[in-house]
Amino acid sequence: MKWTNEGSEVVAETPYVKITKDLISNDNGGPFDYWVMHRPDAVMIIPVRVDLAEPTYVFVNQNRYPAQLLSLEFPAGMREPGESLHDAAVRELKQETGLLAEHLKLLYVSFANPGRSTSKLSVYLAVVTGAPNSDNIEEFERAAELVTVQLTTSQLHQKVLDNTIVDQSTLAALAVMIMQNPKASEYLGVSPGAPNKENNA
Repeated sequence: MKWTNEGSEVVAETPYVKITKDLISNDNGGPFDYWVMHRPDAVMIIPVRVDLAEPTYVFVNQNRYPAQLLSLEFPAGMREPGESLHDAAVRELKQETGLLAEHLKLLYVSFANPGRSTSKLSVYLAVVTGAPNSDNIEEFERAAELVTVQLTTSQLHQKVLDNTIVDQSTLAALAVMIMQNPKASEYLGVSPGAPNKENNA
């Protein structure tokens, strides 16, 4: 049953999020007050190195203030005004790891929290070569103690099983990637040590 918005009031706004109180109803009842978060759409990137003996995933480990913990996550961030999702993925990958995507493929798009937020998350698989470089990390990310971590498939499995990875978006991205194809490099038609190919994003 489709909801009807009968009015909306901004109750809080920051550079990153706006919260509105909406008056909604449908054929089953109402009106009801409903609080909605409006945020820019975001991207997450699954970087996999194929220049090593086996595919190796690149994560960022950063100090998350709200949760008060070091969180192991895939690189991610919000899209900037006027920026395409593809360009946002390229930028966030370089900004957080110093890596450039040689192949970039959209895996899926989801709502971050469909019950509370309008924001969508686009998840990309990126084939990269070379070691991560921290030279491009911004000041706030340095303050958040952001460091890159590289994991082989077996190491990654163990991190999931022992509950080291607790970020739900990262866990969802891993699950979808595995269901689509358990070998990320084969998903893009490349193999470890393969020469560069044209970006097929």
